[in-house]
Amino acid sequence: MNEFLRIISIDPGSVNLGLCVADVSANTFKPVNIITDNVQPPKLPLVDFYANMDVDNTEYKLAALGNFCYRIFTEQGPHILALESSFYNVKRPSAFKSLLNTVSYIEHAFYRFNPFGIVLEFSPHEIKRNINSKGHKKEDVKEALINMPEIISAMNKPIEECTEHEIDAISVLISACGETRKQNGLKLWLNRA
Repeated sequence: MNEFLRIISIDPGSVNLGLCVADVSANTFKPVNIITDNVQPPKLPLVDFYANMDVDNTEYKLAALGNFCYRIFTEQGPHILALESSFYNVKRPSAFKSLLNTVSYIEHAFYRFNPFGIVLEFSPHEIKRNINSKGHKKEDVKEALINMPEIISAMNKPIEECTEHEIDAISVLISACGETRKQNGLKLWLNRA
């Protein structure tokens, strides 16, 4: 039996994606290896081609994002996908539809990779509560992570070098680890496979 679960956690956005790939102990459900990256979907190759044409390239951006995510899932082989769920922001109401589409295309790519895979979604409020953030500002989230030495020691780079999107993806990972622990971990995955 594999002693690790691989979790990919994503902070979805219409401009940037925070991406986190982590190996999590199947016994303790704590991350032992965390790799993060910041991805800009508009910079994906298919989008660049269509961006110069006189067409609405939203569908091309989403298709490129889906293909990019599928490639990541195929290369990394996650057991679980964890995402920040779509949410309505009163300061940016027009971003909701884009965020909803982004989350849908990411989930579709994951189910294309593994039709029996597990997808966990967490609201921004749940994520901040799960990491014990004292507030809702980006600095509060970063400070909460800095106070988690087991997370900091498992990361591939210093937290100071992480973008806000990578930090949010790590926060989503922590929520996924907690939910997996609550759901009896491996049973959650084995019962779905």
